[in-house]
Amino acid sequence: MAALSRRQFWIRSGAALAAARLNAFPLNLPLGFQSYDINAALTQDFDAACRTVAGFGYQLIDYVWLPKVTSKTGKEVRQSFDAAGLGCQNCHFSWADLHENYGPTIEIAHALGLKSAVCQSLSSQTKSADGWKWHADHLNELGRKTKRDGILTGYHNHPTEFKEMDGVIPFDVLLSGTDPSLVKFQLDIGSVVVAGKDPIAYLTGHPDRYFSIHVKDVRDGKIGLAVGEGTLDWKKILTAAKALPLENYAVETGAKPDVVMEKLKQSEIYLRDLLL
Repeated sequence: MAALSRRQFWIRSGAALAAARLNAFPLNLPLGFQSYDINAALTQDFDAACRTVAGFGYQLIDYVWLPKVTSKTGKEVRQSFDAAGLGCQNCHFSWADLHENYGPTIEIAHALGLKSAVCQSLSSQTKSADGWKWHADHLNELGRKTKRDGILTGYHNHPTEFKEMDGVIPFDVLLSGTDPSLVKFQLDIGSVVVAGKDPIAYLTGHPDRYFSIHVKDVRDGKIGLAVGEGTLDWKKILTAAKALPLENYAVETGAKPDVVMEKLKQSEIYLRDLLL
């Protein structure tokens, strides 16, 4: 076998280290974080904030598109992520972004290199079961459009979707009313628990409906914690999640700006050392 050049050696060594680092995480997927956690830091110095969290060991940013956070274009945001060593597979957009301003928003999605785009709910249609059926219908329509443009339509839950309304659970309405080939879900584990429901039952009961999960810990019904500081059984939850065809997963703490960086750092350490 021919001797490796110095450049080939470092390329192969880097790939091996990256693979080892990836496999150290419990789902054998790149570990992400939710950008909403660090909005204050992003607003102050976008690039520095990205570098800081990437330095903790995170590999993906689950981004929330908010013009008030930065005036950067989609291309410029992607350049900032690249410079920090962060991939971006998923981004959250408002209902208006994806329905009233679809063209410009899909251009941003392509500039970011997204695989999926989460559509946030429209608050005026969250007050009744009929409103959630309306959401399901419109998410299907959106899913057909984004599919043609090479991007999956996603939906991310909050506690509201798991609280009974008009005799139904809104999330169940969304699950039954959306086409699995057009719409998939990012299950926020902590929000399910805050609403008093069992996230494992939802993960195992609908295994083909999720493209991602948010790893958010809870204690006494409250968030704002590092993963591992709460009372959730992450070994059990992530073992269930590991059996699903997830694309990625992301830590979200809900912590206040003065402690959130430390909470994200602690979360990465906890997940890095968690063996399933």
